[in-house]
Amino acid sequence: MKWIDKIKNVSSVKGNENGLYYCSANKLLNENKDVIIDDLECHSFWFDKNYIFYHDNDGNFRLYKIENKSNKIVDFTPTLNNSNQVFASYNHTFCTDTFKSSYKNALYNLNSNEFILELKNIDNERIIFNIEKIIISFTFDFKFRAYTLPEATPKWQFNIETLGTWLNDKKEEKPYTVDKFIGVWQNQLLASCFSGLIISIDVNNGKLLHQWSAYPSSFTMSGYTVSKINPSCCSMLDEQENKLIGFNHFTLWKIDLQTAKLSAFDLQEQFKVQDLYSIHHIKGFVVNTTHYIISAKTSFKEQLNRRLDCLIAINKETLAIDWKQQFKDNEALKTDIPQYANDKLYHLDWNNTLHIFEKENIDNTIS
Repeated sequence: MKWIDKIKNVSSVKGNENGLYYCSANKLLNENKDVIIDDLECHSFWFDKNYIFYHDNDGNFRLYKIENKSNKIVDFTPTLNNSNQVFASYNHTFCTDTFKSSYKNALYNLNSNEFILELKNIDNERIIFNIEKIIISFTFDFKFRAYTLPEATPKWQFNIETLGTWLNDKKEEKPYTVDKFIGVWQNQLLASCFSGLIISIDVNNGKLLHQWSAYPSSFTMSGYTVSKINPSCCSMLDEQENKLIGFNHFTLWKIDLQTAKLSAFDLQEQFKVQDLYSIHHIKGFVVNTTHYIISAKTSFKEQLNRRLDCLIAINKETLAIDWKQQFKDNEALKTDIPQYANDKLYHLDWNNTLHIFEKENIDNTIS
């Protein structure tokens, strides 16, 4: 990767395989610096391939269709997109006594701008996945629930409390809680639980298929005692290779989802060569065809307590660090998770400067 540009006064940035958008001075721009929306409130927006959802300066929630540049006010909040339909929540209220929100769920048609199905059975539940005619939600009482469409008929539920407890630093038992919904691979719902547990649930019947927490007994690290994939939330699904990938300090772990086998790799020597202290404890990183791109901390031999942010690209095949971008003292990264779109890498620092890097066609480069 090579540095190609910096854009100042950027408040937020979001990207995926369909493109990238960023906020600056209450405007939303694309990666070509074209103004798409000129009345964006603050920096809150959501987007997918076809639509952008955002709040305007008057507090209205709006839907912008990218294809024909249409823009209209809507009275819902999107929770999960599904082609030209969207699962949406509406009638939001907040109870100051219990500190809980209350809302209703429905299926909304984006083309006709109307509700087409009220999901009466799943009020106050967060819809997280839609797999064919099954929707999966997560509830305030820590349960996964599945429903079949179109009537939102209850299908199964899975209670996180059945996973047992874990011990904190004070040797106190704590129940597991979900800290990341990783994704769906084939018919498996994958989630990370705090502290240091990955679970796989069958989306058809709600049964627990697998759980992973410990490294293989054969895995050792020089000078360190390690046993768990903690934090397990620093994980991403690599659909190309049918694997779940995660990081912990300078350990890379992989779960082969076809065999359920967990493998761990010690990257200490690679880190020493690059003067790296540790991977950032984050909830995401870039996975592309050849590399894992993640933020990390650089160490300094002459100043042991000094750490500076950097970006690194780890080769998926060799596990070598093929690229490192070191940031300066005044360029601390605002968001730990880099954005990747159309062969370009984007990262925002605390000075609200967006750093942009582009793919280079040379050996050992990022693709």
